[in-house]
Amino acid sequence: MPGRCAADRGTAHSRPSAWFSEVRHEKISSRHHGCARARHRVGVGRRHCAATGPYVGINGGGGWGNSSFSAPLPSTNFDTSGGLVGGTLGYNWQANQIVFGLEGDIDWSHFTGSGTCGGVSCSVRNDWLGTARGRLGYAFDRFLPYVTGGAAFGNIKTAKTGIGSADESRVGWTLGGGVEYGLSGPWSIKAEYLYVDLGNGGSIGGSTASFRTSIVRAGINYRF
Repeated sequence: MPGRCAADRGTAHSRPSAWFSEVRHEKISSRHHGCARARHRVGVGRRHCAATGPYVGINGGGGWGNSSFSAPLPSTNFDTSGGLVGGTLGYNWQANQIVFGLEGDIDWSHFTGSGTCGGVSCSVRNDWLGTARGRLGYAFDRFLPYVTGGAAFGNIKTAKTGIGSADESRVGWTLGGGVEYGLSGPWSIKAEYLYVDLGNGGSIGGSTASFRTSIVRAGINYRF
């Protein structure tokens, strides 16, 4: 697999996993090979870094949050909720058990919420959401728990009955964490939590609305 650390020659067999490949040796030396030190016993397994390289995937989940409109026609906080589904593209670098990565995703989303603003109905909606994040994890066996954070992108649609509407794209931030689990070969599955803050949307009569949401989603990735 591209990006996997070089294996010793003369190995008897290997059993691949997502973050390391377990290798059994008929004879093993004490040389360093960048990923791990071989042990001085016949038949003892050795691990080779396997995560380095690009990957693609799909993700989907749901979220909940809150929004509010500012003066001159303010609202109290009201709830927002919905779902999202989309694609993922990333690259990992692995050094021993530390995995650092860059990951981006773009999702179709449908988060909505409504309240009352100065006696009229008002609403907030988000139709697409993307992130560009760094990931830092610690790999052991088939598990990779990680923290992640970076920029968030999306639109904020706002409307007030009888007054007007606005739809503007915004850049905000996101922070969260998750765990990825290696399946056979290059496949892995993940579950993660992200908090997303896109700031405030466009003005309607001088009033803007915020968009903040918590997202829980799952995904499946394929490493090249």
